[in-house]
Amino acid sequence: MVQAGTKIKITDGKLTAPAVTGMFTGEALADKAAAMGATGSLDILLSDLDAVIAKISAHSEDPSAQQIVGVLQTMKGLSDRRTDSAGKPTDHFKVTLDAQGTALVNGAPFNPGP
Repeated sequence: MVQAGTKIKITDGKLTAPAVTGMFTGEALADKAAAMGATGSLDILLSDLDAVIAKISAHSEDPSAQQIVGVLQTMKGLSDRRTDSAGKPTDHFKVTLDAQGTALVNGAPFNPGP
């Protein structure tokens, strides 16, 4: 795939779950010269992360639930938060990976750690 410069395109991606819905599009290009072997971008729109955080927080006795809440809070902090036509919050993410291996979320560097 890398030798051929394969391009993968995602269109009309959808996520449906009890507390959240989402849409996503993106593309990745295999590139042997790129630090991570590829470059790409992903546009994500999620319905209200607050509702998801509230549902998971209700399981405070479960340590893994609290870890998930921490990740979702971090995501919320990176979000370009807007409102939809009904006035409900939406969370937007533009994720990019450049040829140097730098990941950005809405233009800010993102390093998820080890």
